[in-house]
Amino acid sequence: MSADVPTVVLPGPAMVPLVRAAAALEAEDIPPFAVIGGVAVTVRLGRAVRATADLDAVTDQRYTPTALEVLRARGDATYDAAEPHTITIAGAEVQFQDVEPVDDADVSHLDDKDLLYVAAHAHALAAATPVRLLAAETRTEATVPVATTGALLATKLHAYLDRRRVAGRDKRPGDLWDIYNLLLHLGGDAAADLAGANPSLIRVVATTVRDQLVAGAARARSVLLISNDERYQVITAEEISYAAVAFLDSLGER
Repeated sequence: MSADVPTVVLPGPAMVPLVRAAAALEAEDIPPFAVIGGVAVTVRLGRAVRATADLDAVTDQRYTPTALEVLRARGDATYDAAEPHTITIAGAEVQFQDVEPVDDADVSHLDDKDLLYVAAHAHALAAATPVRLLAAETRTEATVPVATTGALLATKLHAYLDRRRVAGRDKRPGDLWDIYNLLLHLGGDAAADLAGANPSLIRVVATTVRDQLVAGAARARSVLLISNDERYQVITAEEISYAAVAFLDSLGER
């Protein structure tokens, strides 16, 4: 194995099925993909900042058969036709987002929220780098492409904006907690990564961070307070704004 591929150890029994699912993606001949979501945030931060129960990925929709079509042929696969982007393999649920490369002309007609979704997920696929995931409990491992920090920040910003209030747990505090930790600990890395992204993505990420986390810092804190997690509740509006402004300075978009 190349020494250039970093290894990230993922502790705890909850990570075992997720790494097994990642290994299944590695083993199958599926279209280009990249891991995003909570597992990717854990990998890039080098530690888990909150629990995650599934594996999220983006995949190139220009290929046939699709990733899901390939994976449905596995003996351990279970899926529901009513959930066309979700499959359970190796004991873990995997959710796919279909994307393809885009440029400014492709997204010029979109509003900012839709542009953020399309461009962020396209960047997540295009810029992903391989990481060796090692589940500490069982030594299960997988080497898979993982979205870069800037791409994760952008996809998490979209998820935060797009959450709809439905019955059950409000997921916005978890999204915001991920965003805050990415900005606080890896804001410079995220800015450097986004510097090479679609210019429209840079603009909409900067606008969203400015609106939601600088001007909207007090509102963001009120979202964190929805959670009963004490770590979320002690974060102040000033701390949210500080992390956001430092990122915008690194991005050159303050």
